[in-house]
Amino acid sequence: MTGSIVFTIPYLPNGTISLSPIDCAVIGAIAIVVIIVIASTARKRK
Repeated sequence: MTGSIVFTIPYLPNGTISLSPIDCAVIGAIAIVVIIVIASTARKRK
């Protein structure tokens, strides 16, 4: 499978990012972990 997802960055004339589905899955997993960590630290402060 050689499909890739291309993102265009607004306000940049040549700003395109080409990611494979595996890259998107890794970025999504990292984002979920960061959100969980931020939520748990915010809950401990209360």
